Amino acid sequence: SVIPAAFLGVPDKPENGLYDPSGKVAILTVNNFNDTVLRQNRSLLVEFYNTFCGHCQRYAPHYKALAERLHPWRETFLVAAIDCNAFENTGICRDYEIFAYPTVRYFSPGYMCKEGNYGQNINPHAEINELTANMAQRLAAENDTDSLPNFPNLHSLTENESKKLFNGLDSNKKFVILVYEPENTTVGLESILQFHLWPDVQVRRINDLNLAKNFQIDGVRYKIATVDREGNVVPYGVTEDTPQAYIA
Repeated sequence: SVIPAAFLGVPDKPENGLYDPSGKVAILTVNNFNDTVLRQNRSLLVEFYNTFCGHCQRYAPHYKALAERLHPWRETFLVAAIDCNAFENTGICRDYEIFAYPTVRYFSPGYMCKEGNYGQNINPHAEINELTANMAQRLAAENDTDSLPNFPNLHSLTENESKKLFNGLDSNKKFVILVYEPENTTVGLESILQFHLWPDVQVRRINDLNLAKNFQIDGVRYKIATVDREGNVVPYGVTEDTPQAYIA
């Protein structure tokens, strides 16, 4: 039997590239590249690819799946791609010293293109969970809510903050969700990013188990708690220490 070209990532119309404009991968061209990548208040992942590259065709479904996973992060982190096969885009790919396909690069908030700094290379073939954790850690390192208004607060909850959870939040925020983040995991970070666009909740992560216990989180049975504006606390358990379990 013949495997459908779309399943392999091969486009029906090569002139349109490997990604559908209606999909979750933002499509870059020479016309929007600088406006999307430079001096932004969010981070960006860009795949530089060639439509007729077999590696790129096989990689496209993986990148689409990553974009689908990270779509809720889109105000903080955008997943995008540019087709270096398109004649009008060749100058961009040359300027960014793209010598192999696919090349995936991470761009920080406020990024400006200058010699020797063309973004940070990312292993495109890392498993999606690993890539997601890697991006969450990078965003945490970039976290500066004063100069980056689109960024959620990725800092760990402090004792002082725990006493006034709703201070500074708009009136639409009805609940604060506290997520205990065990060491060497990114479950708290990923939970914050996943729910950042939800209008009625604010998610914060807790690394200090003693502080977490103030909200009935014991790190074993209960690892999440919701707190309403009246101070009512409801703890929840999770099946495993994975972002999928926490987010579900």
